[in-house]
Amino acid sequence: MSDRIPFAGFVGSAFKASSPRFEIQDLWNWFVERAESQGAKSGQVLLPCPGFETFATLPNSPVRGVFAQNNRTFAVGGDTLYELTRLGGILTRATTAIATPSTPIITNSPLAPALVKANPPVVTHGGALGTTTYGYKVTATNAYGETEASVEGTSPYGNATLSGTNWNIISWSAVDGATGYKLYRTTGGGAVPVLLAVLKSTTLVYNDLGTTGTAATPPTSNTSGGTVGATTYGYKVTATLGLGETAASPEGVTITGQATLSSTDYNIVTWAAVTNARGYKVYRTTGTSLGTGTTVHLPPPRLIATIDGPGTLTTRDIGEDGDSRTPPTTNTTGTAVVLNDGLPVTFCSSGDAGGQLFFVSGGTGYCYDLRTDVLAPVITGANASGFIDSYFVCLDANTSTLKVSESFNGFLWDATQVYQRARAGDKWLSMAVTSNEIWLIGSQTGEVWTGTGNDEARFTPYTPVFLETGIIATASMVRVAGSLMWVAQDKDGAGYVVRTSGYQPQRVSTIAVDYSIQRLQTIADGYAFSYQMDGHAFYVLTFPTDQTTWVYDLGTNEWHRRGYWDSAAMTYVAYRPQCYTFAFGGLGFGTNLVGDRSSGRVCRMLTDAGVDVDGSVIRRLRQAPHVVDRDQEMTFDRLQMDMDVGLGLSAGQGSDPTMMLSYSNDGGLTWGKELWRSAGRQGERRIQVAWSRLGTAKLRVFRLVVSDPVPWRLVGAWLELEGS
Repeated sequence: MSDRIPFAGFVGSAFKASSPRFEIQDLWNWFVERAESQGAKSGQVLLPCPGFETFATLPNSPVRGVFAQNNRTFAVGGDTLYELTRLGGILTRATTAIATPSTPIITNSPLAPALVKANPPVVTHGGALGTTTYGYKVTATNAYGETEASVEGTSPYGNATLSGTNWNIISWSAVDGATGYKLYRTTGGGAVPVLLAVLKSTTLVYNDLGTTGTAATPPTSNTSGGTVGATTYGYKVTATLGLGETAASPEGVTITGQATLSSTDYNIVTWAAVTNARGYKVYRTTGTSLGTGTTVHLPPPRLIATIDGPGTLTTRDIGEDGDSRTPPTTNTTGTAVVLNDGLPVTFCSSGDAGGQLFFVSGGTGYCYDLRTDVLAPVITGANASGFIDSYFVCLDANTSTLKVSESFNGFLWDATQVYQRARAGDKWLSMAVTSNEIWLIGSQTGEVWTGTGNDEARFTPYTPVFLETGIIATASMVRVAGSLMWVAQDKDGAGYVVRTSGYQPQRVSTIAVDYSIQRLQTIADGYAFSYQMDGHAFYVLTFPTDQTTWVYDLGTNEWHRRGYWDSAAMTYVAYRPQCYTFAFGGLGFGTNLVGDRSSGRVCRMLTDAGVDVDGSVIRRLRQAPHVVDRDQEMTFDRLQMDMDVGLGLSAGQGSDPTMMLSYSNDGGLTWGKELWRSAGRQGERRIQVAWSRLGTAKLRVFRLVVSDPVPWRLVGAWLELEGS
């Protein structure tokens, strides 16, 4: 007489052990849900992983990244950025070309004003007076020249012979701006006129002791003002946008420049604004430049000014050397595409405050202005992106540095805002940004950085935290359910999955999952995304070289496998979705969107859909555990499913959904014929899905496969069997 018993373990997770005799079960495109009610018929149930419906098809493929925020949704397909409308429309966002600036206007610095003529000096005497008349004139001097002479100041009481005991005292008032004075004797004392003294600006009194002086006539014209130069200078201006630069403008010229430029004698270069430009560069193309503090002249052309920001439209050339550089003759703005290295794209946004989207692809960072639709590559050496404390940040894994933008400005990156790893020798390989922290993980260790609130040194390591866990699959680190997960490695080994609890990464992969990962050809190319649906949070981990996808359910702590059924090769390959976003939630139209790794399709992820991203049916497989735990021959009279039935569709495939059972009598090495049973047309609620007279075996393993696009739900199974 046979016994009817529950099929223990039929509803369970995936497993991949070192030996199929030890453990043979498997689970593809199903996941386990546990009952929250104590009155549930079963403690857990197998539910189908979601299917897909095409939302939009991008002109370029594959879909390497999707992102949504504030009811705007973007995707990168191949080498192009697209924006998606809520109805599935596609707007191409190409890199922006800006125009070459017009000819700049060149003017010279204002001429220095001339000094005013000195007042007549006052002449008094020291020692014995006499009856000889003496007269004096004063001029004021500066860097440019000398004023005309003052009116003569005289006295008729001078001694006939001037000396150290009988002398004339000449005094005068200061002249504003003068750097010195010259004193002339113009009457008395022999041959006149003579230059008696060249004096500092602080000297306003002079004693004439009878000095012979130098024959000189006081000037009658004022040369203390600036004079027009006669040197020709030429300048060209380019406009910049991110890493791109326009061709140089026509040359603007002045023929009245000073021979030596300085902070007081300079040329002014002014140009008109260029639409969508984020900065400008100014080149000196004609004339000479004077090295600061030297008299070394350098030939043109020279880059003399780099303007960061669109608001400045003028600069002064004060004669600094600048950089030896030839102005470009071609426009490199708008010519770039999104570099396609085949890897998933990472996005972030500065939201309404900054109005910019920043994403990283192919080692380059790109910024998109959400208000003006301006797009440009802005920084090289970028492997991951994030936004924190008003700054965009990116990781350069090649140099193990963290690069930081200006506040709310992803188009401008300060070369001084680069932070080098110093706490350990292994390079940073991956980065993730939480609400207030930057996690930087190396090959064996990791650390956490925080903002300082100081614009000069914007971020610093949070020294109480140092992680003894690194990362091997750099694209596998994602945020999910308030924590971070990634494929880890450390000094002792690699190929296990961790999830952070506070600041501590804790292993969540089972021994069986570790066994599977560690035997892959390539672990390092693994990538991941996360999503939430129907109360579950999932971490979806794909290894493209080995065409394998593992999925971790954070609600149940169970693993299962997902894959696309290759009907030609009769095998599962990696899951087709490779990126995810939740879009249009603020409009009440929230939808889970994924991007296809093999086409340009962006698809809705739907609980009750039964087709894959390309419209083919999803093949779901449950390979049950061993029926018995010892080599005992058993006779299998009946296997009956405990499941929802009568869920057939109204027409087409799935109108009469069927289940296929096969079994192995040698522990999963070989399989017998396929046995098909109907799961009930629409409304057939009394049907039983069962198989009878299943033979005798010692190492029996059952496999159940479904492929009709209906909402399958398996609660369990019953076995009727008898031992020998």
